Amino acid sequence: MSLRVIRPAFETVEAVFPKLVSSDFAESVDGTVWSNVTAYAVGQRAYISGSVHKLYECLVAHTDKYPPSNVEGATTGTIYWAEVSYTNTYRMFDTVNSSVSTATGPANKVVVFDPGRISALFLGNMAGINSVDVVMTSGATTVYNKSYDLTVKNVFNWYDFWFAPILLQQALAIFDLPPYANGRVTLTFHGAGTMTLGTLQCGMFSQIGEVQWQPEVRHLDYSTYKPDPYGNVKITARLPAKVITAKVFVPFASGGFDEVNRQMEDLTGSVVVWSFLGDKYPSLNALGFKNDFTHVLDNSAGSLFNLKVQALI
Repeated sequence: MSLRVIRPAFETVEAVFPKLVSSDFAESVDGTVWSNVTAYAVGQRAYISGSVHKLYECLVAHTDKYPPSNVEGATTGTIYWAEVSYTNTYRMFDTVNSSVSTATGPANKVVVFDPGRISALFLGNMAGINSVDVVMTSGATTVYNKSYDLTVKNVFNWYDFWFAPILLQQALAIFDLPPYANGRVTLTFHGAGTMTLGTLQCGMFSQIGEVQWQPEVRHLDYSTYKPDPYGNVKITARLPAKVITAKVFVPFASGGFDEVNRQMEDLTGSVVVWSFLGDKYPSLNALGFKNDFTHVLDNSAGSLFNLKVQALI
């Protein structure tokens, strides 16, 4: 199976603003829209819609202080607001995997957007979503229509059948979208209760070699464990970062040694979706960056490289 890399169609969340047609992941989940006549108390939150689409938290009690102009870096005076995140509608489009968009079922939730030419779609950090329908239209013509069941097949015996919990897939990678320049994508999420989505990335994908067996997944634990003199441990839990390490073989016929080096150099400092057998094993998908790359001219048939990718938290 090939290593696949999805370069995001939207380089910034702001680029999504004019391309988002509609979303049932409402901004109002975040509370109230900022108003210049409201007296804000410390800790109170408000969001800006329109051209900003960000959520803020009050640091100093006040009235009539416009959040974007009164945050750190935007003013030399009193900092009245702290920027928290993008609003609920747009958090799925940022590169913070743990920053999720939320909607409450049982009704289906729909997101419609115009991404331009794409061939792949990645959904990550999902919870409460039983299935998703993916539809692409070009004008009045439907050019793609598939449904994906996200139920994990974890029943291996009768005991599991009766007692094992129902688990849902947390990530989905799709690589067969037709690359229409005017494609409109409609995603319909099905769930019985609260549905959350941390990552929605789409774009053109490229294949770079063949992933060899024994790819490795590990988690960098950023939690702290502090024992006292009596052996009691105070644990501060923090989210881990996933790290994927794999060996990839590149036949000379598929691009060769120099071309892979060029592509990897081009990906330096970039946040993209990496899929190591990810359409079969969802945990081998990561939205993140290239941490380490070593390329060896193995033999006359091709080259072999070791790649380490670190996912964003």
